[in-house]
Amino acid sequence: MKPINILLLGAGGDIGQSIYKILSEIKWIQEIVGTDININSASSLMFDKFYRVPKCNDPEYMAKICQIIDDENISLILPVSEPEIRHFFHNNIQSIKNIPLILANSHSLSIGLDKFKTIDFLRENNLPYPKTQRQNGNLDLDYPIIAKSNTGSGSKSIVKIEDELDLIYTTRKFPNHILQEFLPEDEGEFTCGLFRSSKGEIRHIVFKRDLLSGYSVFGEVVENESISQLLVKLASALNLDGSINVQLRLVNGKPNIFEINPRFSSTVRFRDLFGFKDVLWALEDLLNLEISTYEKPPMGRKFFKGFNEYIV
Repeated sequence: MKPINILLLGAGGDIGQSIYKILSEIKWIQEIVGTDININSASSLMFDKFYRVPKCNDPEYMAKICQIIDDENISLILPVSEPEIRHFFHNNIQSIKNIPLILANSHSLSIGLDKFKTIDFLRENNLPYPKTQRQNGNLDLDYPIIAKSNTGSGSKSIVKIEDELDLIYTTRKFPNHILQEFLPEDEGEFTCGLFRSSKGEIRHIVFKRDLLSGYSVFGEVVENESISQLLVKLASALNLDGSINVQLRLVNGKPNIFEINPRFSSTVRFRDLFGFKDVLWALEDLLNLEISTYEKPPMGRKFFKGFNEYIV
């Protein structure tokens, strides 16, 4: 394999840094170039080259990306941040200067980038989901309720509503949020990596996790037949091509999907270290290479999220 240079867009955060670590271990990746709207991040110290770029809706954004592609002899582009993934999807951009973007297939993007559409999709395909409704004035959910953005990811604007006063305050502050049944945490929350190749091979990994400020700070590899069967059904229903992240909780032993993120997630580095190398597989698949084999990690293996300090 001839060495190539790869460009990561929106790579200033933890996911970009995790993917950098993965790519740096692939022998045929020669140079890893990153971009972000903020240059003051640890990513600027890690990547071979790192550029500040405008927001993706800025008229100058695409010209800047094109210039980087030319200057750095880029062969592949991997969008990391959800705003950029959303921008490319809504503008039907699958390549830039004939350089392909590494993205999940359009159907998966369409479903995962719209939380209410996610619920409609799960309902239509007879897959388990929490009751969800828009803010229409007629509440059809029992307290507690979760209010969350219909677009975007992360937990910053997720609110747990305990009563009517909470509901009035939250819906005024977040008028575009959707309302969702609260799934109890007693039986655990799970984050799942799900990959399906262009030839239809499905691979998955399941972590039972603990969250802190929206980040997975602890996870344990589990095997659960109900979850595994659900993930296979989901990949087939989406006609998935690429890698996504699925979040769910068990309720009375039954997995309920509450989030589909059509991108690489914050656990991508842990998955890679456990042998679930979906970044590598996505690159190999796009380049028409044979996809590397996968040996499932032993049940019970654990990860812990830490932090590094950088001083210059």
